[in-house]
Amino acid sequence: MYVPPGCPHAFANPGPAPVRMLFLFAPAGHELYLAEMGGLISRPTPPDQATIKQLRARYDIEQLTPVVPGRPGRPGRR
Repeated sequence: MYVPPGCPHAFANPGPAPVRMLFLFAPAGHELYLAEMGGLISRPTPPDQATIKQLRARYDIEQLTPVVPGRPGRPGRR
């Protein structure tokens, strides 16, 4: 899937099993945002929304969907 810069988009795993996704970025740099976000949402406690807001601002990202690990519409993993 090609997503041009500035185009709204979202990704989700609708199944019960964990998945892996391969992202390719050009130019490079956005992978750093995903690595930092992964570190924030993989903690056993809910992610700190202020920290996530600062992270998004640094990478000029407007979050369109809630940052909640787990399946859409269901509680996040604990």
